[in-house]
Amino acid sequence: MFSSIRLPKIRKIFQRPFNGIYVQNWIFEHLIFLYIAFILLFPKIPVYFISTVATPIRIDDLVTVGLFLVTVTLGLYLKRDLRPKYHRILGIVGFFVLSLVFSTTLGSLMGTINPLTGFGFVFRWIEYLIPLYVGLVTITSTTQARRLIYWLIILVFPIALYTFLQLFGVVGGYGGGFYSYEYVKVNDRVFAAFSGPYEIGAYYVLMLSMAATIFSILKNGVIKLLCFCVFVFGLISLSYVNARIPLAALMVSIVATAFLTKKWKVSVILLSFVVVIPLLISPLMLYRSNQLIGELNTKYLSSLPYFEGKEFQDGLSQYIDNSAERARLFKQFTTEHDTSIFFLVEKDKGGNKIDTPSNLPTLGKGQVPTGMPSQTPSRLPTQTPRGVILPSQLPTQTPPRNGLPTQLPTQVPTQTPKVQVNVEKMFAHTDASLSFRLKTVWPLAINAWLANPLLGGGFSVVGVGVDSEYLTLLAELGVLGILVFIYLLWSILRNIKTASDQTSSINIRVILIGMFSGIIGLIIEGFFVDAFRASKIAYLFWLLVAVVIILSKSEESADH
Repeated sequence: MFSSIRLPKIRKIFQRPFNGIYVQNWIFEHLIFLYIAFILLFPKIPVYFISTVATPIRIDDLVTVGLFLVTVTLGLYLKRDLRPKYHRILGIVGFFVLSLVFSTTLGSLMGTINPLTGFGFVFRWIEYLIPLYVGLVTITSTTQARRLIYWLIILVFPIALYTFLQLFGVVGGYGGGFYSYEYVKVNDRVFAAFSGPYEIGAYYVLMLSMAATIFSILKNGVIKLLCFCVFVFGLISLSYVNARIPLAALMVSIVATAFLTKKWKVSVILLSFVVVIPLLISPLMLYRSNQLIGELNTKYLSSLPYFEGKEFQDGLSQYIDNSAERARLFKQFTTEHDTSIFFLVEKDKGGNKIDTPSNLPTLGKGQVPTGMPSQTPSRLPTQTPRGVILPSQLPTQTPPRNGLPTQLPTQVPTQTPKVQVNVEKMFAHTDASLSFRLKTVWPLAINAWLANPLLGGGFSVVGVGVDSEYLTLLAELGVLGILVFIYLLWSILRNIKTASDQTSSINIRVILIGMFSGIIGLIIEGFFVDAFRASKIAYLFWLLVAVVIILSKSEESADH
């Protein structure tokens, strides 16, 4: 009876043209839903390592390529048009891809990069564009676009729950390149299934910005409550990520929403949440914020002295801050350095004095740091920190002792002592992540860019990245390439703003403004993080670009 009743009805659905299109759209829509849920919730487990390629082939790479193949195969079988309609954003994307290929080819010919490594990165960037293509050929209506956005917002709940399980030590995670693709358990900086704190922080900037915008504008009680719960739940999770840049970027996003919507009261309330909640519930975030303030107050010279204030003597000073970064960044750096500038006296656990250099290694072009700068910093602290002995403070007279001369030698030996120094210990009382950027990897990128300012040295000239998307692209693609990328971001924002001004639907407008604010936050994040090349963020970003193109086209056609 079941087959005689149900099967003919299913056949009729496919036989009628309108319902046939409806079923096709339902299939493609849920295919995207399943794909993005898998990408965000499943860890980056490596499948195959290639010695000449910086990142391994991972399961998410295979799933993304599989999404492309399934979409094309199913589209051909259903006789669906698989050619995305041209949009000016697509033209800029194509030009950007050409700049990737050209700079990497040039760098390979000049010998500045390994061709296999460089083009491995190029192919990965092309892979990131697969969600853009799939979204353009499968999302055919504004209703589908709205459902996709709300699905992305709902996924914040399981991701935040994942971080809470990590926080309490129930589960660990494969942290991607940040943790060398190993399964680790952490209780200081959660990251769910993302590569590390930087990537999940960028994800929360995107999602919480959209949730905040929808909460600010829409009057639907159920959706408003949903977005408020997402915002608070995600913000609590972000607090235990213990990353400061995402919080700052989220604040900028909320301010951008306030300017576009004129909802200042709601925005002030949300801003107060972003400021207060992390400092109340995360002692490590409070400590890292205090570190940053101290770093800025001493104008990045806080690595000179080892401060002996109470903040470094209590329980929070047990080096739990930035433990992941120091383990990752400095575990291999132990070298000889010149100690002629300052003698910073510190005692180890055994009470023995340790001579520690004051400056970070200088960088040669395209090289990792190997030595210390020989010149004295141009500007020194006005007060000598405790434990620091400057040459001018040495006594000119010494008491007679067993007939020894009372005058010190007038000449100082020209050869200075060399000591073995663990660089991780140098950063024990400083902001490790900020110091590493300012004094190590960012100068590395600038040196690489100066070698070829116009066209860059090609992908992988500075490795995977230098914790700044724009400095990394500047070194890889030169001035021309970074200008194309900036123009691409500006074009995306301009299209969102134009479509939001043209639409008469509050539901579409709120989604567009939410994406505008989220992308603004992601752009801010890119100054301190390689945000647009982190795979989960890249897949999500290009899928949102597809939504932008679809919504802007729908408003253009409606306007005409």
